[in-house]
Amino acid sequence: MRSRVSTVAVLALPLFLALACGEQAEQAEEGEGEGMEAAAGSMAETPTMSLSTMNNSGVMASANLSHTDQSLSVTLELEGLEPGATYPAHIHRGNCEDQGPVAAPLGEVTAAEDGTGTIEASVPMSDLSAPAEGEMAPKGFYVQVHLPDGTPAACGEIRGPAGMKM
Repeated sequence: MRSRVSTVAVLALPLFLALACGEQAEQAEEGEGEGMEAAAGSMAETPTMSLSTMNNSGVMASANLSHTDQSLSVTLELEGLEPGATYPAHIHRGNCEDQGPVAAPLGEVTAAEDGTGTIEASVPMSDLSAPAEGEMAPKGFYVQVHLPDGTPAACGEIRGPAGMKM
């Protein structure tokens, strides 16, 4: 039974992402929601997602997500960074409150003189659909930026259809 549930979960995540992106693009075309943008080209695009500042870090971030059947593209725009410092970012399993293990690295950014930085990454959908060890199905995902010492600095949950957590 466990195998069947895991297989269903692996196959369902790309469908949830596709539905989420399609629903949000429709809302954008109708002028609903904040920061909603219509899907463009062959990539389905979600709206800009704000990450919440954590641990009084002063780090502010937003993420744009788009996907195909094979990959999820993430662009993070960061502000409030210490110039010259390096900040890693990841997609984690779980949620911002409870925290969870890393599902996929997004890379690192070295802050510019003005305290800003950008990370662009592409993650295979298979990294986000396979259950973690001991997990029957993925229990949500979130984007997190870390301070150079590894402390969480900013976090935002990736949402699925109708605001449901992925």
